Amino acid sequence: EFLCLYIGLEYTTVARNTLLVNTMPFWVLIGGHFLLGERINARKLGGLVLAFCGLAAVFSDGIVAGNTATLTGDLLSLGSGILWAMTSIVIKRSKLVETSAEKLLLYQLAGAAVVGLLVMPFAGPPIRAVTALPTLALLFQSFYIVAFTYVLWFWLLTRYPA
Repeated sequence: EFLCLYIGLEYTTVARNTLLVNTMPFWVLIGGHFLLGERINARKLGGLVLAFCGLAAVFSDGIVAGNTATLTGDLLSLGSGILWAMTSIVIKRSKLVETSAEKLLLYQLAGAAVVGLLVMPFAGPPIRAVTALPTLALLFQSFYIVAFTYVLWFWLLTRYPA
């Protein structure tokens, strides 16, 4: 998941990457249907169709333009979303569902750190100038996204259908 995310960002824009990684609920719905026995009703099917249309719209400009670098990054980003969904399904199908949300987050962070360290030598030149805006964005990601919303997500996974 993180390897696809990190490498995909080298070939596509952050905006496209964000949209494609966040197709995760789309894949959880499909995987939940086949692997967890969570049936797709008419409302879920409607949402699935809308999500697929949005996904097709995101991919359409890269295909029309023939930009293979963007398409490679898009596919890696999409792969990251699929693998993120599989992570959620694995949690739901295993004893991890009984693990605390904080411990699940720690496992995810440890995995991301290992992959990040392995990929770092191939990532290009390091950042030289540290400015306020990227620093604030990193702090926001660290404290709000990781420390709050990921814990909330893992807590929800232990209590509700995928």
